[in-house]
Amino acid sequence: MKNKEVASYLSKIDQPKKDMAVDLINNIQNFAPNAEIYMSYGMPCFKYKGRYLIGVGAFKNHVSIFPGGEITTLFSKELVGYKTQKGTIQIPIGKKFPEELLEKIIHHITKRIDNN
Repeated sequence: MKNKEVASYLSKIDQPKKDMAVDLINNIQNFAPNAEIYMSYGMPCFKYKGRYLIGVGAFKNHVSIFPGGEITTLFSKELVGYKTQKGTIQIPIGKKFPEELLEKIIHHITKRIDNN
C-alpha cells in the first residue's frame, strides 16, 4: 500500500473485515487506475481528476462503500440484499461485493466526472 495512512488504517481492522476492505480497495484501484487514494473522514477514499470518487470503511457489523447519493438510487435493483442509505452501501461481514457491480459503479462515477 503506497499511502501510509491507509496502510495504518487497514492494520487496525480485524478479520474478515480487513480482507473485505483490502479487496474493495484493490478492485477500485483496478477499475480506476488513475484514481488517487487518500484518507478522509477517517477512512480510505479515492479521488479521480481531483474529485471524490468513492470511500471504503470498516465498521462493527459491516464494511461500507460510499459512492455518493445518486448511486444507491441508480443501482437500486442491483443492490437488493444490501442495506443502503443515501450514498452508502453496507456489505455484511463475510459477503463479497460483486466485482462486476463495483466496476459498473466506478465507471458510472468516472464517466460523470469526465463529462463535467
